[in-house]
Amino acid sequence: MRRRRSHTEKIYTDKTPGAKAPQPPCLPKVSAGPEEKATAVLEHIAEGCGVRQTERLVGVHRDTVTRYTHKAGEHAKAAHDELVALSPPDDRGPVR
Repeated sequence: MRRRRSHTEKIYTDKTPGAKAPQPPCLPKVSAGPEEKATAVLEHIAEGCGVRQTERLVGVHRDTVTRYTHKAGEHAKAAHDELVALSPPDDRGPVR
């Protein structure tokens, strides 16, 4: 007895190297991974877009935009503190 294929199984017979199987129409398109989304979120925020505008442009929730921004801010603060701690003291004092 033959087993029936489910609608999610790929039915593709082209065996050429590098050929990609077409995605069945019943499945959603594969979206960008988390790294690409995080990069896109931070690029929009850096360009001056607001949280809601970034949400619409990238296609993520407002809380995700806020979470990525908060993580990036913590990382930037830690990097800044480390770089400032290593910089030599200036005898002239603060710049006006």
